[in-house]
Amino acid sequence: MFVLQEGALRPQLRPDAYFSPEFFERERANIFLPHWHLVGLVRDLAKPGDYIARDLLGIPIVVRNIEGVLCAFKNVCAHRHSLIARPGRGHTPAFRCQYHGWEYDDRGRLDKLPDGRSFKGFKAKEVCLEKYRVEIFCSMIFVNLTSEGPPVREYLGELAREIEDHFHTHEPFVTQDTLHDANWKIGVENAVESYHVPLVHPNTFGDYLPEEQHEHRLGANYSSYQGKIPPRRLTVRDRVFGLTMHLMFRNPVSWEYMHTHVFPSYCISYGGHSCELMTIEPIGPAKSRRMAIAFMPRDLRKWPVARVLAKAYKRGVNRFSERLLAEDSGVWTAVQKGSEHSAHAGVLSAREERVYHFQKYVAAKVSL
Repeated sequence: MFVLQEGALRPQLRPDAYFSPEFFERERANIFLPHWHLVGLVRDLAKPGDYIARDLLGIPIVVRNIEGVLCAFKNVCAHRHSLIARPGRGHTPAFRCQYHGWEYDDRGRLDKLPDGRSFKGFKAKEVCLEKYRVEIFCSMIFVNLTSEGPPVREYLGELAREIEDHFHTHEPFVTQDTLHDANWKIGVENAVESYHVPLVHPNTFGDYLPEEQHEHRLGANYSSYQGKIPPRRLTVRDRVFGLTMHLMFRNPVSWEYMHTHVFPSYCISYGGHSCELMTIEPIGPAKSRRMAIAFMPRDLRKWPVARVLAKAYKRGVNRFSERLLAEDSGVWTAVQKGSEHSAHAGVLSAREERVYHFQKYVAAKVSL
């Protein structure tokens, strides 16, 4: 059932919250600077010298495997400000600037200065790159741009155990990393309401479920949905799916679909035999980056048919996820455009109470 039971709800954010540079800067400072940012997978940095270089809130960072330990630094050389590592994933035996070859050690200190004699009087031993906190949670890599605040597990609060319970037996198999011309909140709000389903996903999901088949929770730093499907007779499709799962996995499990939004931008879903963690982070007032990582159980049977079915299963999940993204993101730009030309805040239905709850969080963080 819905929680608030108030019918129509008044939006907590004005339209300019979705395009205003001033509002964006307040979000950046109060919401995302203290945030733990998902940057990739542990398996992406399996060998010493492997790295991931990308921007977080416009700041270039690099996470590198240094003799089995992950370290994160600002990806800017102290010499003449070139990016040290090229953006994306890569491998290099030495952390060397691509421009003039300055090298840095595992603590970010300047370790090698080519033609050092020409820098007479320069105190090279005092040069050190800015370092960031980096942690691993459920085989994913997270970076925090601040030196204070709780570790990832504590940051996730009461939901950390719930996430681990669903992810600890799973392994990642596909990652989506896409850019969108829309404010980050538009994508997040789209993910936490079902009111759009009949029109945007008529063939992938169909109609939305009636209220009695919803189980909503509204917590201090999250909201969640669990689909309560009434008992029914198994269809042929259900039986085929169940048989396929038994052929693929040693201990096939299934649970009702759940979707949890951990504020500000983690959306975690689990149901059937796959889990997904998705995050949408701001790049600018009207530009965002979405990363989604899908997981499946590790206990794959060893016989050949299981491997064949697993490949087909991964392809199917990936195609379905790409289709949903295409349907949803096609609407995001329309909402962005409309927000920039709207004089009123709109209205929210009871079915959109998770949007309302999220907007209250944002409004409180930026002190509206």
